[in-house]
Amino acid sequence: MTKKGRQEWFRYRRLEGKSYRRPRGNQSKARRHLKGKRALPKAGFGTPKATRHLHPCGLREMIVRNVDELTGSKNVAVRIAGKVGRRKRLKIVEKAKSLSLKILNLPKVRKAKTKEKKPEAKPKPTPKEKHKPEHKPKPKEKKVK
Repeated sequence: MTKKGRQEWFRYRRLEGKSYRRPRGNQSKARRHLKGKRALPKAGFGTPKATRHLHPCGLREMIVRNVDELTGSKNVAVRIAGKVGRRKRLKIVEKAKSLSLKILNLPKVRKAKTKEKKPEAKPKPTPKEKHKPEHKPKPKEKKVK
């Protein structure tokens, strides 16, 4: 079974990633199971109930939007919601570490910016100076007698 659920999902962008719908057309090649067309889902090809909805690390995944949603259960892996800002994200990480929960999308924390003096840059040349060749004095040649 292919990952794409809808018949002719490749033709229309609006069908991409949508949930599965059974092909019902009278002349549908997929419905008639013709050779060369996509396979339809059949009973018995699902995942085992024991491992269903589990993250590959073996824990159940839980999306967290604020600190209050964190629980102390050990069989949960925390994923911080994408819309959560930096400050709240850091608070969630702190609380999760204190509860010893695994965080799946650990944020990349930026270091506080320190003001350092940059070396002074050369002034930009004006358009006229840009095209002027630099004058280099020629080395004097020694006269041979």
